[in-house]
Amino acid sequence: MEDGKRRLLWRGMFLFLLGLLTGFVEASFQNQRMGLAAHLESVMNGTFVIALGAIWSEVKLQTRQKAITYWTVLYGTYGNRAFTTLAAIFGTAALSPITAAGHSGRPWREALVTLGFISVGLTIVLASVTVLWGLRRSAVSEAGLWSTVEDGLVRFWPESDELEDLSQGRLTGINRTSTAPAANSVSAPPKKG
Repeated sequence: MEDGKRRLLWRGMFLFLLGLLTGFVEASFQNQRMGLAAHLESVMNGTFVIALGAIWSEVKLQTRQKAITYWTVLYGTYGNRAFTTLAAIFGTAALSPITAAGHSGRPWREALVTLGFISVGLTIVLASVTVLWGLRRSAVSEAGLWSTVEDGLVRFWPESDELEDLSQGRLTGINRTSTAPAANSVSAPPKKG
């Protein structure tokens, strides 16, 4: 099993477990409704990370993009759990009028939780768009031209007839691989002539 996939599955299951454990102590939070939200956010975000881990090998992005997406997803999901739990502990109403239930925290706590929720929201939207970008049909064709750390392939340059097939959408898979070790950098294609 590819390493990135296994790590996402593990981290998703761990976040799911944290959510279950949060459910046992939600009544002890200053804001119990927000404690319930922390429990549910952890369980749902853990499920999301597990689902993403299950399809991770289908997300076709360049190595750097995939790494950034990986860490962005983890910040978005674990950060959501952390800031929701902080809001429950602090009793803040930041960006959550329904779960605030008449609570409000000190101004610095409200500001901290508000900034956290905004950063988490923007991050998870960005990660979702990037994953969708990596799942688009044309990404599969492009991925044949780029190496990834997980599959151990290096970038190769197809023959001219393969390039034509690729541009026409007729190339369904590229079966040749280089015997060179995987590289983290991408070099320019060889010059003709």
